Parts: sequence; C-alpha cells; structure tokens
Amino acid sequence: MDLSKFLSSRPSFRSGASTPASRPPPESDPLGLQLVTDQENPSADIIFIHGLGGSAFRTWSWQRNPDNFWPRWLARDEGLGSCRIFTFGYDANFKGDAHGLDILDFAKDLLLQMLSYPKALGKDRPILFVAHSMGGLVAKKAYILGKHDRKFASFVSSVIGIVFLATPHRGSQYAKTLGNIIAAAPIQVPPKLYLSALDRQSPVLQDINEVFGQQCEELQLVSFHETLPVKLAFMKIIVSATP
Repeated sequence: MDLSKFLSSRPSFRSGASTPASRPPPESDPLGLQLVTDQENPSADIIFIHGLGGSAFRTWSWQRNPDNFWPRWLARDEGLGSCRIFTFGYDANFKGDAHGLDILDFAKDLLLQMLSYPKALGKDRPILFVAHSMGGLVAKKAYILGKHDRKFASFVSSVIGIVFLATPHRGSQYAKTLGNIIAAAPIQVPPKLYLSALDRQSPVLQDINEVFGQQCEELQLVSFHETLPVKLAFMKIIVSATP
C-alpha cells in the first residue's frame, strides 16, 4: 500500500515541506511516545504501535537491531518525507513482574502521551496509526476512548486511519495455550492480563469490536495478514483479516 496516497486522500489538511531531523536509536527500548523524525512543518503524524512481546524500536527493526529501525527511512521517501514519525512503547513483554495492566491501560497511556506531547499532535494535520499484532487492538481501543472524552477530541478527530499488521481482531485460539506455556515455564513468570484478553471468547475483544465497528465509518482501515500458516514450535498460527 502507498501510504502517501493514503494520507493525501484527505485534502482538507495542509501539506508541509521541511528538512527532517531524525534521532539516533536509543540503547534500550523506552516506554511511551517517542519522536523518531521531526519536521518543522509536518504534513502528518504517523505513530507506530508494537504488539504482543514487542517494543518501541526493536519490533520495527531488521533482526531486532535498533540500528536497522526502518521507520526512520520514511524521511527519505518522496511521499512521506514531510511526515513526523513516532513510535509508542508499552509493557507487553512476556517476562518480568506481574502487573494489572491490560489493553485498556495501554490505550489510555497512548492517549495521555499524545495529549501531553509538547508539540501538538494532529493540529491541522492527519494522524495515522501503524499497528502490529496486539498494537492494533490498542489503537482501536484508544480511538474508542478518545471519541468519548472531550479532552482528547482535539487530536482524535484528526485520526484518518489505521494500518493493521497481523492484528488478531477476533482473538487467537492459541492465547490460552501461550498463557499455559508461560505458567508452566521452569522460571515462574506471572500471567499477564492482556493474554487472557486475546482469547477468542474474550469479552474485552467482543466489546472493542462491537463499539469500534459503530465508530469507524470515517476511518480508512487496511489490514495485512498471513495467508499461509506460520510454524511456531509445535503450533501453526493464522491471524484473522477481519478488523
């Protein structure tokens, strides 16, 4: 898909032209909203959201090496070179201490990070989410919350679309299996709430899909998914294409 055409389909927003200022990759993956490429007069804001077990920079890096963080290269693209690029990090790691955070908390954090960013997001320009795996669910939930909260309206109204990359819109039959594997590991890892939310019978997913389906009429949605099984140890996984 040509993202430049995706963004240019909303003519009410102005376009900009400036020299991009890319920031070097951090030594560790930080949490929160991270500016990757700045612009003096940006034409759009693109926010990358990683998924389950991912992180702000390594998810989008070849061989998980932040030196190969490819969203930074968009600054050299003819159609996207005037966009500001962000990446959002949240604690979706399988390892580590237990915490009570779930998709709702991650979505709230994304909205608050966008609201408090020093240089306003979505002001006179569109916002596009590019989300991988569970990140697509975080983006959908953030959009739902923002539509119902006036303090987020200034930038949520500027969201024009979401690009979903292997997002389990209808859940995964292996979510429960993965939780059991982690629970049975030799090194005890406490279960994470967001794993149970990815189950196919999860009321969390059912609520997100039902409400998002009623509110996404103004959005442009594109979903990329696997068409062939992917072998992971003893499992084969196919991600649903239905947003």
